[in-house]
Amino acid sequence: MATTDNSSYIAPNNFRNKKALLIGINYIGHPQFNLNGCINDTRNAFKLLTEHFHYKAENIRILTDDQTDSTKRPIAASIRASIQWLVDGVQPGDSLFFQFSGHGHQVKDDNGDEDDGLDEVILPWDYNSGGGNIRDDYLFNNLVKPIPVGAYLTVLMDCCHSGTGLDLPFVLNVVFKSAKDKDKSKSKGKDKEKSKDKDKEKSKDKDKSKSKGKDKEKSKDKKKSKDKGVEISLVINTSSGASIGVGSGSGSESESESESDTGSDSGSGSDYGSDFDSKLKKKISKKSRQRGVVHTGEAIIVSLSGCLDSQTSADARISGTAQGAMTNAFIRSLENANYNISYQQLLVSLRRILNQEGKFEQIPQLSFYKQPFPHTQLFSI
Repeated sequence: MATTDNSSYIAPNNFRNKKALLIGINYIGHPQFNLNGCINDTRNAFKLLTEHFHYKAENIRILTDDQTDSTKRPIAASIRASIQWLVDGVQPGDSLFFQFSGHGHQVKDDNGDEDDGLDEVILPWDYNSGGGNIRDDYLFNNLVKPIPVGAYLTVLMDCCHSGTGLDLPFVLNVVFKSAKDKDKSKSKGKDKEKSKDKDKEKSKDKDKSKSKGKDKEKSKDKKKSKDKGVEISLVINTSSGASIGVGSGSGSESESESESDTGSDSGSGSDYGSDFDSKLKKKISKKSRQRGVVHTGEAIIVSLSGCLDSQTSADARISGTAQGAMTNAFIRSLENANYNISYQQLLVSLRRILNQEGKFEQIPQLSFYKQPFPHTQLFSI
């Protein structure tokens, strides 16, 4: 049976110090790759942190490409310097928050640590004029590694190809299954047949969204299931590739912990019509082995990303405002729960808002550094 070690858990209001770095890039001046909602994402995150999580404005650095001060613009040099600012002086009992909203991409792996041969990268404003990209390896070494025992780091990646964008070794996964397919869930590796949009529904799709990837592929709308019953299964994908069950339920997430068949594909991407999770497990395993990740590390480091590595993340217009679909779902999830929500419930809510309500195909991810992970504890930043 899965267990949760709460020895290093800190309640949301009990942190010693808090700092945040918020980056939103609309790529102003890059007409081929411009986005609309990324700067708004940083404004919404700033409001969330200051009004509900007691962050002080002077401890939040914002980089957006609508500013004239070069030190506050999201060019590669400023992003790297600001990451260093964020982690400087971090001590046990501190909480750090990092947000990136902009373009994500994939490039050829340059050090052999990726099973699929691709590094995930984020693109600064000057990516095509000398700045280049910022690789997941850089983020791991400069944002993750400096966090000491007893400190928290929470990362929100609202960009394409961001599933393992921080190179964390574990993934908490949740799978929604329609009631009519409940019995079929026992079949290993069997893909669900995707529902097709009706022509008339496609014609009504006036609120088009951009994807936050350099290739700017369009995010596809996903037809809302007519089945009201939902079975939820939560698993941890370990660095060895085994799946450890941490709870299951019908219609709502269960707080009880039950052990699942570690040899099954429970919670795999096949339930979404994708075989990506199996690739993800192997990828994480290789990174973990090469970096010597300690499974019982006490720094609580969590990454919430907008999609799988193989997917795009939508830059959408929601309620009349341009914003990232993932950032909107993140803030809505907290608001709906009156800011009193567990990590496990947060992931379930993100999937519901994006995949069931919003009909986005992107599958949000929650990855983490510590094992066992306090998934039933309150989300804390």
